[in-house]
Amino acid sequence: MARSASTTAHDPTEFFKVSEEDFDQIFGRIGEAGIPYGSGPRALEGMSINHRGGGRGVYFRDPNDHILELLTVG
Repeated sequence: MARSASTTAHDPTEFFKVSEEDFDQIFGRIGEAGIPYGSGPRALEGMSINHRGGGRGVYFRDPNDHILELLTVG
């Protein structure tokens, strides 16, 4: 798993590149916990994922209100 950070003036985002298998497991936990998620940093509660670059990605907030992104490399 690779981890990096990107910060804009409005939304600090931590992102994690994971394998397809890890994405499935982590995304499953997000759903089980009832955590709202979305396809982008400004669509955090749309309850959909994105498929940019041939992979999959999802954004959600952690308990400290940080935006996290989970993505696979397509």
